Amino acid sequence: MHQTVQLVDALKTALWARGVTYRDVASALVLSEASVKHIFAQQSFSLERLKEIFRIVDVLIYELTRPATHRHQQTATTLTVEQETALARDPELLAYFYLLINGWTAGRIRNKLK
Repeated sequence: MHQTVQLVDALKTALWARGVTYRDVASALVLSEASVKHIFAQQSFSLERLKEIFRIVDVLIYELTRPATHRHQQTATTLTVEQETALARDPELLAYFYLLINGWTAGRIRNKLK
């Protein structure tokens, strides 16, 4: 897959994971929702536009490229019994864990809880 396609797919995933819609992006960029959809569909981002979208989504380019660059590294896919028990006993910890594994940053979680 071409690198641009991978980056745009990762950006879409970050939008979804953070609950940010194309309408939210359009509002922040002072564009129509249709224009934002077109930019994503055509992958016609200027570097400046990408930086603005990264700011809106509260994501770093490193976060979007990290999965692709670390595919060769083995990652844990299961929890230990102790970890599962700790999550089951603490609903707030479970909520944080869920949001973190779904792409939210700690800063974004804190901001949403204010």
